[in-house]
Amino acid sequence: MLLAITGALIASSEALLSPPQPSSVLRLGGKGVARCCVPYQPPRGGQGRLAPQVVGEFVGVTVLMLLGGGVAFSPNVNLLGVALIWGFAVHTAIHVAEKTSDAHLNPAVTLAVRPRASTILAQCLGSLVASVVLTLVFNVRPGQQLPFYLAKPARGLVAAFAAEAVATAILVFVALTTSKYVVPVCVASLIAVFGPVSGAGLNPARDLGPRLVQAALARGTAVDVWQILVCDSWPFLLGPVAGGMIGAYLHREYDKLVWYAKTRAG
Repeated sequence: MLLAITGALIASSEALLSPPQPSSVLRLGGKGVARCCVPYQPPRGGQGRLAPQVVGEFVGVTVLMLLGGGVAFSPNVNLLGVALIWGFAVHTAIHVAEKTSDAHLNPAVTLAVRPRASTILAQCLGSLVASVVLTLVFNVRPGQQLPFYLAKPARGLVAAFAAEAVATAILVFVALTTSKYVVPVCVASLIAVFGPVSGAGLNPARDLGPRLVQAALARGTAVDVWQILVCDSWPFLLGPVAGGMIGAYLHREYDKLVWYAKTRAG
């Protein structure tokens, strides 16, 4: 009996690993489909329930926040280590998201390049889902503070707004002028430089997800929740948006200068 079962397993493995033959087909719905070689075919007459752009942004931001936000739970990691891990997280998330989307991973980039409400919603939802997962995995209790939550900066909200705007302007300019694969290095550098001022969120979705979870964990009055969601949030939401617009404008002007220089040289 054991020999018979072993022989059957070997035969089935060889059938799966061998190239499909014209006669080796599975009958699905009366149509012949080659075994193990059927690529996914999107439904005809539409793109299905969820657009690939939305799915890609959601999954990409989820991966970004799980890796980048997760490093905050690691003990004895200094600012340089946090910056490098966030750079790796951005690199990984870009590779994940670019299969089906533009891999913006950031509402500030989306608003500056191609505003789409569904894309921004997917980015924010991905951040929220990742924040909830990290809260459950690391057992953050009510009343505790999420390590990757951008709390009120010690240097003040105005300084944080300026830092977020300048850093995001640099990020968007670099992303549009060079290649998306330069972005992880740029993000790591910006976190190392601007992190002490504002935490270097650079991304409204990166701030919104942890902020909502932190508000849910807060043990206080409605005033405390209002402080978390509104009073302390505007630098991290509006700063990157303003910076993204500035970065896109600088990129357009830079393109004009490059075109003018090439025209004069020609």
